[in-house]
Amino acid sequence: MRPASEMYRGQQHVRLMGGVKAFRTAGNRSDEVNLQILSAGYGLISEDRMVAPYECTFQGMRLGELQSMAETLRVPEAFRAAVRGRYDLGVVLLGESYLEACQLNEDVEFGGTTLLFCSTAMARRLPRMRNVKVVALAPEDTRRFSAGLVALKGELASRLLARAVGDPSLATRLTRPDVDVLAVLEAAGRSSAMRTTAQTPSGVLAAKAASEKAALLHSGVGRFGGSQLRFRQ
Repeated sequence: MRPASEMYRGQQHVRLMGGVKAFRTAGNRSDEVNLQILSAGYGLISEDRMVAPYECTFQGMRLGELQSMAETLRVPEAFRAAVRGRYDLGVVLLGESYLEACQLNEDVEFGGTTLLFCSTAMARRLPRMRNVKVVALAPEDTRRFSAGLVALKGELASRLLARAVGDPSLATRLTRPDVDVLAVLEAAGRSSAMRTTAQTPSGVLAAKAASEKAALLHSGVGRFGGSQLRFRQ
């Protein structure tokens, strides 16, 4: 048995956890990043939940089977409860099958401004949801951010956390309709690359702590399917 945050080994999760650890190392308390993992074996769980290894994924399931398993695990209810509470910035990194498991609709209440990263195809299928800004990712973004398809969302979340350190206005700025989120994160990566001091082993700048709190939900391929990050007040 191990904590869920240590069990998953996919590149999305590895890059994401590098950013989470760097954010916390910079002086932010662990409760400022509320990381939750969507598992096809356990449902939506906290990062410190002790779990046993297993082989199960929502990916590749037929829609009816996927929805049945998700309902058995109470994924739709757990997701809604997780995002309903107040937070400064939410980040959803779930893959398509895991978003299907959440059964999103226009009635889902998000307690704070939320960035939802997904493919361009999934972005066209998502309903309009209040407080949610969808960030569509295209294949060329893998080259732009030097990350494969599996790792891309984890890389973006890691850069977001690096930018959030010492930048209390980040949440408000990123969710404005006129702000290109990917351009901001691309610039954050270049800025970190030019720094030669105060860096963590993962390459994320460890600067003054931000005043915001966060919550995060991400997905990947393998034993664990997803997780969610929220900055909470």
